[in-house]
Amino acid sequence: MKFKGTLVITDPCYFVNEHDWEYVISEGSRHLNRLDGCKMIADDTGIGDWSCNVIDKNTGSIIGEFAADAGMVCVTTLEEIERYNPDKVQHLREIPWCCFILPNFDGEAWFTVDNNHYRIVNTIGSHRLIGGMLYTEEEEDE
Repeated sequence: MKFKGTLVITDPCYFVNEHDWEYVISEGSRHLNRLDGCKMIADDTGIGDWSCNVIDKNTGSIIGEFAADAGMVCVTTLEEIERYNPDKVQHLREIPWCCFILPNFDGEAWFTVDNNHYRIVNTIGSHRLIGGMLYTEEEEDE
């Protein structure tokens, strides 16, 4: 999917409103793509609580991180979140360990699955994340 703006990669539980969240919990992450006014891609991760590194594939360097509490991951823009649920924009800025924010993104993002363990978010665009990917570590909180 194409995105232009401030890219956000996070668990959607940090910004989805209560009414929609109840529906998502009962029906699964694929229904996040239908939220009114919020263009995004989303997927279940198969892992509950987890953390993830953001890696610049050009250098192999870790350039950020994000976490999840609901076993889901999504890619959207801050501008889409602001249109959908403006009260949560400041909340996302206050929890930097839970979301990766990349300003001035203009490109595409998509998911792939590796060995049924990882959901990989691939991005290619006008930023240093060209060919970048994110992966979940196989650690779950006890």
